[in-house]
Amino acid sequence: MQLDILRDIHEAVDTALANDTTFEQFRKELAPLLLQKGWWEHADMTNPITGEVKNMQLGSTRRMKVIYDTNLRTAHSKGQWETHSKK
Repeated sequence: MQLDILRDIHEAVDTALANDTTFEQFRKELAPLLLQKGWWEHADMTNPITGEVKNMQLGSTRRMKVIYDTNLRTAHSKGQWETHSKK
């Protein structure tokens, strides 16, 4: 994955955390940017071990949901840990 796409996803997650954004809002804002950068399309990918080339879907709503849920749960858990460890 390209570094600029990772930065875009990271910024979108940070914004979602700061603004208590729903997944639908997160998806609507991020999907067009990812599509523009070519992450949301099909592309030929080469398996680095076998050399086999397959046409793969690079992004999906399900993958974006996993990114969103994982990052929000991790941030929430971190906040809880910090709160409890200060007591």
